[in-house]
Amino acid sequence: MSRKGQRTMRYKLIKVILVSFGIMTFSIASAQNKTETASTPESVMQKFFEAMKAGDAKTAADLMDPQILSDFASGMKKIITATDSSIREQQWGGLIQRAGSLDKLLALDSVQIFETFLKFSFEQEQGNEIFKKISYKILGHVMEGDDKAHVLFRVYPDSADESTSALDIFSVRKRGAQWKALYRGDMTGAMNLPAGEK
Repeated sequence: MSRKGQRTMRYKLIKVILVSFGIMTFSIASAQNKTETASTPESVMQKFFEAMKAGDAKTAADLMDPQILSDFASGMKKIITATDSSIREQQWGGLIQRAGSLDKLLALDSVQIFETFLKFSFEQEQGNEIFKKISYKILGHVMEGDDKAHVLFRVYPDSADESTSALDIFSVRKRGAQWKALYRGDMTGAMNLPAGEK
């Protein structure tokens, strides 16, 4: 084979190697991306609890189901506006100040309302200390239909034996390819929001 033919052959070989490497790199990146974005009922619960422990209001809000956020924001706004103006500052002053003013608070969308509420809660004396002092063990989940799941878990103080803790449930709903938290916790009860889903 002539030198020109050898050079041509080398170029072709190099091109094949580079193309193969590119395909392989793309495949690996795609697989990693799918793994990183994979959403399961258990992963949503774990991410939510870790966000609450870290005081990360934005991540917690991103994991919530849109309908729950909408219900929460609607309930919050109704309660705040229904509170007598003479005691509104006493009861909701901290939350209003965090938003800037009452009008600004009421103008927030459902995600922003939830974030603002969580950030305000984290700043209080107890804040997210309750979440920081607990451990949890996820046992799995059971399905309810095709788009709803209930994650079974045990939650207990760090100093306690997990075997003494009762089972609890963290519910999630499928939204497209992602699972979203239906968590209401004590916030719903404290504000007398409807417990039933709409």
